[in-house]
Amino acid sequence: MATIELTNKELLDVWEALNYLRNQVCEIKLAYAVARNTRALRNLVDAYNEAVALPAAVRALETKRVALCEKHAQRDAQGNPVARLVDGQSATYQMQDQAVFEAAWAALVQENEEAAQLRSKHLEATREILKEKVTVELHTIDLAKVKLDFPPRVLEALLDRVICEVATPAAPPVEAEPQQS
Repeated sequence: MATIELTNKELLDVWEALNYLRNQVCEIKLAYAVARNTRALRNLVDAYNEAVALPAAVRALETKRVALCEKHAQRDAQGNPVARLVDGQSATYQMQDQAVFEAAWAALVQENEEAAQLRSKHLEATREILKEKVTVELHTIDLAKVKLDFPPRVLEALLDRVICEVATPAAPPVEAEPQQS
């Protein structure tokens, strides 16, 4: 076990990595560590989600914003909006005409001024909450004993947060060279 201090952003990264591992078939020691760590983090993640839950007015504006993004986005060969993932989570749409989209967004903000202000405050508060630190005890994992391939994103989240220990092999004994007479 290790006591670790994480920002809420790091907490979410670790949670995502653990959820990936929860869906893998793995040896019992890794499954145990993942289960213990998931249990240790669950209340913190739930508290974070509750703290950043969108008010109804902001949810309604977000629904309109996404529809507006999809309407003005470039399309692929199948006619789907072209978007790229940022941080593996949120989508950024590539617009057909950025100026036209920005004008439509400005009109939507003006129509929903109160919700737009609330959205701005909510985004700023969420950024601050992501920086807050929490302390948690986590069960460590010795990667030398794990017989599972990790995607780089999962491994990065775990290693950067000291959840995994990488056992370094002991140095081979140095044999004395026979002395020549």
